[in-house]
Amino acid sequence: MTPQASWTSAPGRISPKARRRVRAKGKTASEGQALTELPFGFWRFLLAKCYTVLWPGLAAGFPGAPDRARGTIERPVTRLHEFRNRLAHHERIWNQPLKDRYSDIVSLLGYIDDDLVDWVTAGCRVPAVLAACPIERPYP
Repeated sequence: MTPQASWTSAPGRISPKARRRVRAKGKTASEGQALTELPFGFWRFLLAKCYTVLWPGLAAGFPGAPDRARGTIERPVTRLHEFRNRLAHHERIWNQPLKDRYSDIVSLLGYIDDDLVDWVTAGCRVPAVLAACPIERPYP
């Protein structure tokens, strides 16, 4: 890796699969484009305990977090990853704590930037849909 190259250019750093997905869309496999193609699992496991050495640098991406503990970010991301997998595999979610998962999303957005919270929640129908549900969730 040359001194001016990005960490994403180092061999094995960014998934060749992500770069192929970018090229399949007819785009140049730039650093930013490749990052957008990384799966949610990449980001979730990047926060795992085995990568604690990376945490000080990653923590800067969450300036609004209440503390700098890795678990503060990892716990909601892990819950959302598991929830996302339930959705992706067409499993039921009516027995999941939907309000809590929505809260995880809003919290994580706030850890990144308060403006993100405002932008996402301004047009979001999730709270209204959950409030209108006649059965309290989670339902066993």
